[in-house]
Amino acid sequence: VGRGLRVEVEVLDDERTSTPAIFKGPRAACHPTCCCSVSLDRCDRCDLLVGLEGFHLMSVARTPQALVLDIESCDCLAGCPGCGVIAQGHGRVVVEVIDAPWAGVPARIRWFKRRWICREHTCQIATFTEQNHSVCAPRPCLGTRAIRWAIRQLRFEGATIAGLARQLATTWNTVWSHIKPRLQTASNNPARFAGVRVLGVDERRVAPPGPTPTRAHVNSPASRT
Repeated sequence: VGRGLRVEVEVLDDERTSTPAIFKGPRAACHPTCCCSVSLDRCDRCDLLVGLEGFHLMSVARTPQALVLDIESCDCLAGCPGCGVIAQGHGRVVVEVIDAPWAGVPARIRWFKRRWICREHTCQIATFTEQNHSVCAPRPCLGTRAIRWAIRQLRFEGATIAGLARQLATTWNTVWSHIKPRLQTASNNPARFAGVRVLGVDERRVAPPGPTPTRAHVNSPASRT
């Protein structure tokens, strides 16, 4: 697992099936909106722990660097963004992003993204891959949950960028380059002052410019009484 590196691996076989590597057993409950076949033996308890709607946990592995979660979506059909024609499966691309820590352990998400090919000859789009901003933005290093977690740590826990990078097992530049645009967008939004009537300012004593005055200590009998 790299430090702030985006990893892509192409998987040509799109007919793969998988079963979760943990919590194997009877299904706790069914997914009412899931289109995946019951024969895949999805574990709803695993999906609940991952907490990504519309995604299934395929497997989980513990490496010396991080906890690695393999996920895939349950979108079996996709329309071409150019013409709307139902596309045909064309393999997969594995994208690895940094997730928020799990129980104090750095985590990585490996998303087996479906690649589609449009068979409409008049369409300008040949192939495309599925996108879901609840997992990550296009071509990221940090996932969406990791960015939200980092900003919350800055706002409420007094964390530093260096401390966040250490908990995520990545670099200072990787963390800051992903959360800086979010902070700038929030700062430029005038709606953040909606309903605010009074702004409180903590009083602080500021020393005058120039050298800091020093206090002399006289070692005399009078000073020791």
